[in-house]
Amino acid sequence: MKRTKRFALSAAILSFLLTAALLSPSFAYAMPGPSAGISPRIGKHMQGKKLGTFRNRKDMRRQFKAVHDAIERGDYEAWAALMSSRPNADTVVNKETFEKLREMHALLKEGDRDGARKIAEELGMMRFTDKKQLRDFFRQIHDAVKNNDYDTWAKLMNEHPKHGMDTSLEAFERTKQHRGHAMPHSPKPTHPPFMPHPAFPDGTPGPALQ
Repeated sequence: MKRTKRFALSAAILSFLLTAALLSPSFAYAMPGPSAGISPRIGKHMQGKKLGTFRNRKDMRRQFKAVHDAIERGDYEAWAALMSSRPNADTVVNKETFEKLREMHALLKEGDRDGARKIAEELGMMRFTDKKQLRDFFRQIHDAVKNNDYDTWAKLMNEHPKHGMDTSLEAFERTKQHRGHAMPHSPKPTHPPFMPHPAFPDGTPGPALQ
């Protein structure tokens, strides 16, 4: 595959992923739970099970592709309909956001990653810029759950733009139940700086932009 073709494919995938992240459904850090959401890194033992909004990885990819295709076509109505069930839909599902996403997608296709990054920052899609920030963030989450500190946990989840988090007390209780096997370590990030990985809004970083 030629370099230009590889780059175009990479840009298209990254744009598609970035699109989904801003409006990703409710994901809990220490999922799974009946409504806690789903980690895109679904193990074989979880395949086929209904986890939150997505039934499985195939269903997740299908929905995210539909979002990407709507942006490619410039079909705002289709995009808005797909995003209408997202927990933060009232604040981000609008034509202004849609046009910014289209602009970001176009910039990525042209190879202007700095321009795309700027728009991502404007949309609140950038949060961490290095490994230490990411590790510290997840360590704070881990400590809050370990110490049964719901208020701190909810505050941290609300501050993370990659998560349309369910910060209810019920979600916190589910997180505590799974802490022993789901939260021992934070996800391993890619080399900074990186863009958020929208299809994987469980804290997993996206592909590096340089």
